[in-house]
Amino acid sequence: MRNKILQIEKLINKNEIKVISVDVFDTLLLRTTQPELMRFKDFSQEQYKQITLDNSVTRDELYFARLKVGRELFSKAKREGGCYEVTYKEWMKTVLQGGREGRVDDKIVQHCLDIELALEQQMLKLNKSLWLYLETLRSRGHKIVLCSDMYLGAKSINYLLRSFVGADLPYTTFVSSEWQKTKRAGSLYRAMMLELEVEAENVLHIGDNWISDILVPSNLGIHTIHTPRSFSWGIVHRIRAFFYRFYVNYKAQI
Repeated sequence: MRNKILQIEKLINKNEIKVISVDVFDTLLLRTTQPELMRFKDFSQEQYKQITLDNSVTRDELYFARLKVGRELFSKAKREGGCYEVTYKEWMKTVLQGGREGRVDDKIVQHCLDIELALEQQMLKLNKSLWLYLETLRSRGHKIVLCSDMYLGAKSINYLLRSFVGADLPYTTFVSSEWQKTKRAGSLYRAMMLELEVEAENVLHIGDNWISDILVPSNLGIHTIHTPRSFSWGIVHRIRAFFYRFYVNYKAQI
């Protein structure tokens, strides 16, 4: 991270940077090599334990319902091209409804979210060197914002960050699920610049994803710094993801 911080410092010194935008997951908050499908499995298992559902639903059925609904909603988001994003509430309400009569209580959805956030805390760690550097930049007068394509809302993201730093961070959070715009389509970056009344040439975005954090904002004229996970992390993550997807596909057929 030290070399990346030097790159950021050099870029800031050469340009009139007013706003520093930072991706959250796998940039400021680092995940383990556990694949996403495995993480959703952990969520579903714990939710099944803690939430009373009718006996017609098994633990595996709850998990596969989450995957099925997720595929449908994220496919819709892709078709909409940055004008729609999945929210946690929509996703879990659809899963829990499952063709049943009656309305899903918002308290149950909130309970599901609380369970996930508690597990997320155990699966994440703070990129401490980046956070300390961001605080240094903030003390110099730079505005720091968080910019994330995520189904979780800003309140949930800030809760996770607070659990690591011990206080609310004074960063404005732009998250796709609340703005109904996305980084990958560029619409969230445009909304962010409009909201902050800043030009692209005065913005620096930092993130790990080559497309949504680098290529897209670069095409908008935003300065970027790529902070990918390590090569070894990527290899282990891809291997685990490949074999776990194979396992999930097998389980779905039996």
